[in-house]
Amino acid sequence: METQIPTDAPAPPPYQTTRSGLGQNPALPILAGALALLLVVALVLSLLDLSSKNGKVNSLNRQNTLRQTALQAANKYGIDFASYNYADLHGATAPWTLLEAHSTAKFMSEFKQTSSALQPSIVAYKVTAAATIPMAAVSSLVGDKAIVMLQVSQKITNSAQGKSGAQTVPFLVVMTLQHQKGQWNVDNVQVSISG
Repeated sequence: METQIPTDAPAPPPYQTTRSGLGQNPALPILAGALALLLVVALVLSLLDLSSKNGKVNSLNRQNTLRQTALQAANKYGIDFASYNYADLHGATAPWTLLEAHSTAKFMSEFKQTSSALQPSIVAYKVTAAATIPMAAVSSLVGDKAIVMLQVSQKITNSAQGKSGAQTVPFLVVMTLQHQKGQWNVDNVQVSISG
């Protein structure tokens, strides 16, 4: 037996649900639109936040890359700074020549003045020096300027030593590097020899 719905029954109020369960409230499309708008705004804000975080990550990656390359450059330049051979002080592959090629104009001028003053003694006593860097660390990195601390061990031989052999001299170098045209260049060197 079928249930009959009386035809003279009043229509349900607009806020009640019908037998199908669908709402008849006229505010629902407005509410649905507002909810959709809130979801879009939340999505945009999430994307902006993600973009900001990616920017920070990229900045940190750039800083890490600069720190690593500064350390590598300082190790190389520290060896070039403290190594020399009286027989070839200024040849194409001489350490001092390599150092000058990776120097700012200011440091190159200072270094040439100092090395020129030392050259007569180095040649007269047939001095050779071979340097190693047992330890190094970047102490500061701001923009395109890095300050690197280097522990240098320099093994020196000369004609005045006679049979006593090579002398090893440890010292500390504070090297300032400037990042220019895609590479690190030496801008300053301070040496501290402990007694």
